[in-house]
This record gives sequence, structure tokens and C-alpha cells, in this order.
Amino acid sequence: MGFEAGIKAAFEKSARKKDDDHPDIETAGGLVLGRGAKHQILGTKRMYHGTTEDRARLIRQQGLDPAKGGTGAGAHVGSQYFSERSRGKIHATGNIPTAFMFSRIGAKKTGEKGRVLRLNVDYDRYRRMEVDPDMAGAFRSKYLGARTTEPITIHEIKGSEARFSDKARRRLRRLPEYIRHNPGRFGLGIGRTLGAGALLALGGHGL
Repeated sequence: MGFEAGIKAAFEKSARKKDDDHPDIETAGGLVLGRGAKHQILGTKRMYHGTTEDRARLIRQQGLDPAKGGTGAGAHVGSQYFSERSRGKIHATGNIPTAFMFSRIGAKKTGEKGRVLRLNVDYDRYRRMEVDPDMAGAFRSKYLGARTTEPITIHEIKGSEARFSDKARRRLRRLPEYIRHNPGRFGLGIGRTLGAGALLALGGHGL
């Protein structure tokens, strides 16, 4: 769900409540406003990768390797075309249903359970990713499908075997350069965080 759609849904839900429940409008607005702000502050982009249970376990240990591109969903589709197009590339999407669809394709082919991995991709890496021409259609959007020839490390995979302290140190090292190259995005994240905090405070006090 996009940012504007999230705001609209939260407010429509609150509007159905009784008059004495109005503080929930501020609370819902604050939660939606703050959603995603941490990625703008920390220099990451949330994406998803659909795969099978066994592959998900290996990815959490080793990261995503473009050398294995074309051996997962690209091969499970049963099309030589997609297998060739996926070779040497990592595919990801900003759309959970799309990632779930690919996890189901692999699960159906192998008999395993499907898994959707959450990725906190370095923003500079995300900017270098290209739109997946086989997924984006007329929209030409990385949100629907993106691909890269660069590895995605275990530090960029939520729930991976990388230690939290290592992830934090890596993120802090990269933060100054991220802010220098993306001051607008960083500032937007700070603004959204402050705005979300204010709305949550108003909701909590019933103002």
C-alpha cells in the first residue's frame, strides 16, 4: 500500500468509529506517517524476495548471489526464456504480493514451503538497480520489479545470521555518505518521524 493510500485507509477506518474514539485518527495518522521513515533516515530501501524455504535458509547465511540467478524462480517457471533472462541477476520487488507469487511458484515446483525475505537494501545499491523489464510492464517501476548484478549481503537481509552489532556498525559507517548524496530523502525521513511523533502524542492525550 502506498503512502497516500495508507493515509486514506487509516482515516476511513477511524471515521467509522464513534465520536468519542476520535483520538484514534491521530494515532492512525501518526503510524502511517512514520511508516518507512526509518529507511529514509538510515539509507535503506525495503524490498522483498520470494523464494523457497531451503533457499531462504541459505540466503540468510550467505546473502543473495547474482551468480545463482536463473536457478530459482526463473527456472521454476519452466521457461527457458525466463531462466536465461534471470541468469547472473538478483531479482527483488517492493510489492509483497509479487514476492509471494514467486515464492509460491518455487514451492509448487519443489514441494517446499514458500518464503518471502525482507531486504533492507543499501539505498545507493537500490538506485543502481534497473527496472525488471519482464515485471514492470508499462509502469516501468522498480516497485513492481527490479534486478541487479551486485550481491546483496547478509547485512541487508532482515533475519539473516549477521549479528545486529555488525549491521549497526556497517550502517553507521555508510550513513555520512548517504546523507551527503541524499540530503532531501534523509530530511524527509526526519520530518516524517517528527510529524508521526506529534500525531501519536496528540492521539495519546485525546486532543
